[in-house]
Amino acid sequence: MQPRAFRKAEKRTGRPQALAPRLPLLGRLPALPLPPLWVPGLGVRSVDALLAALAPPLSAEEGVYLQSLRALAGSFLGARPKT
Repeated sequence: MQPRAFRKAEKRTGRPQALAPRLPLLGRLPALPLPPLWVPGLGVRSVDALLAALAPPLSAEEGVYLQSLRALAGSFLGARPKT
């Protein structure tokens, strides 16, 4: 049986405490930022900026169109949509 502190920490972090990186005297390590990526023709970009450029947020009309295509493909392939 796990102690209560471990269960609370596991709920908070989403992973078991045994897998959380720690240093002996300093405690837990902070989460490292993602490194920048070099993109040919665009130069060095952060991951967030690259994702925003490659997959911009959908408008409401595009979202409805995507949902209808998903439903059509699911009915064609015999898959049930998640609810």
